[in-house]
Amino acid sequence: MGRITVLSPLHIGSGEEYFTITLHNNKRYPLEVMLDTVENKVDLLDLTSLNKLTNKSIVSQMPKDEFFRMFKINATKVNESKALYPVNPMHSIKAGNVYECVKTFNKLYIPGSSLKGYIISMMWYSILKDNPDIRKYIFDNLNSWNSINNRISALQNMLIVRDIIFDSNIPSLFEAKSFGKSSPRYPNGVDIPIGILECITPNTPLKEENIEIIVNNTNSSIQIANQIKNTCIRSLKVLKKKGKISEDQMDKETKIINQIFDHLKDIKLWFPTVNNEVVKENINREIEFLKKINNNKFVKDDIIYFYEELLNKIKDGKIIIRLGKHTNYYYKSIGPVFGEDFTKKYKDLFTPTTGKNQKKKTDPSIGTINVLKSQTERFDSVLGFIEIEL
Repeated sequence: MGRITVLSPLHIGSGEEYFTITLHNNKRYPLEVMLDTVENKVDLLDLTSLNKLTNKSIVSQMPKDEFFRMFKINATKVNESKALYPVNPMHSIKAGNVYECVKTFNKLYIPGSSLKGYIISMMWYSILKDNPDIRKYIFDNLNSWNSINNRISALQNMLIVRDIIFDSNIPSLFEAKSFGKSSPRYPNGVDIPIGILECITPNTPLKEENIEIIVNNTNSSIQIANQIKNTCIRSLKVLKKKGKISEDQMDKETKIINQIFDHLKDIKLWFPTVNNEVVKENINREIEFLKKINNNKFVKDDIIYFYEELLNKIKDGKIIIRLGKHTNYYYKSIGPVFGEDFTKKYKDLFTPTTGKNQKKKTDPSIGTINVLKSQTERFDSVLGFIEIEL
């Protein structure tokens, strides 16, 4: 059995966004319900409004919600029975877009797929770190990664991770900005709005106090996984016989399949150590960045203190992970396991199939940090840190 503790605001987006004009008295409403409050409905289709809507140059330059604001919505007359769900603004909310959290049965939750993806990333980090031959094989064949993954991914389905449902339907709203060092374009330091994020906050109650995060470590599930493993290996032999892959490919991918099976049949044996090694490295990278950056538009000392407290938890054997959007790429990539080659071949790691005219990333260093504004109206907290038990 395990527990989940949210340590900093967590935003796992649903992909949906809405306007702040649909918020009233700490509740979110559909846009059409807000438009119902317009006293003179003719205004919705008057010539001025239609001209603005059809003029691409005007629409492209105005904030997305400005078009609707000119209809003089009267939120005090909104039909409160049509509210979608309550929200908790953590500070004064200005105009802009709100990026929604995922919900199930109108409850906030962490999708099992997000946890599963994180665990699989840590699994790959472990496999590549401990097996130089596999690491070289994967690195040399990045352009064929999708083909390799298709041949071995069936075994990863043996990992079943449950959704973590919270006993709350009230997300908190935080303004998020990206801050970075000074540059010719940003002489006072990077200060770029990201938007308003719906987040799960620390102390949000879970639907169940004790939860089992991993639910597939029974003897029967391991036996089924063993059958899948053997099927994957037989498929490689068939491909080798047909000349579709070489003997070296078959040998390397057979070893990968066996490694995946060994890792996923008992996650507790390796995950805490590997995960905390990765997270510790990345926290130290962000602390180093924060100490060097010359930008006083956010409270970096508070963030450094928070990171140092996380390092103390890791030192005490706690399992700290980072999920959700707007976290730095280090937490979502196996790239650092390649060491110096990661820096040299960064473009291929992140854009292996990039077209000729498509822009590539060129610098694997941390250039910005995404920070949230708290109730104190200060930008002083970072996203997505969670403590788990296995």
